[in-house]
Amino acid sequence: MVAHAALTIVGSSSSAQEVAQEAFAVAWSRWSHVRDLDRPGAWVRRVAINLALKERTKAARSRPQAELPEQPVSTQHHDDREVMARAIATLPDNQRIALVLRYVHDLSIADVAESLGCKEPTARVHLHRARNKLAELLPPMMGER
Repeated sequence: MVAHAALTIVGSSSSAQEVAQEAFAVAWSRWSHVRDLDRPGAWVRRVAINLALKERTKAARSRPQAELPEQPVSTQHHDDREVMARAIATLPDNQRIALVLRYVHDLSIADVAESLGCKEPTARVHLHRARNKLAELLPPMMGER
């Protein structure tokens, strides 16, 4: 689950695995503190999310910035899972992470909030906005078939 949460941010399976490994290494190095937490797994997931965000920022800085026109997501020649993944990829980080943690990993709102480092009402707002944006994107995309 830690690597999958990182994957939603970095977009590369190998980078997500590295982020997850680094998060567990941080947990190991701080085990005297982490072992006393009520939910050490949630702590590791939060560390992985922070590391993934830093990794993506670092990668973005190292790439030359080219202005690319925004392309609408199309279902032509794609299956529903790919369409959904592409639509989710267009969401802002907090919305995308909240959506994946809640609906893919089946975490509670409290767990999503803890993973995002925010309060429960804020996590609910991220989920609400993500669902609304997907509702805007997906019906037109599904209608293209």
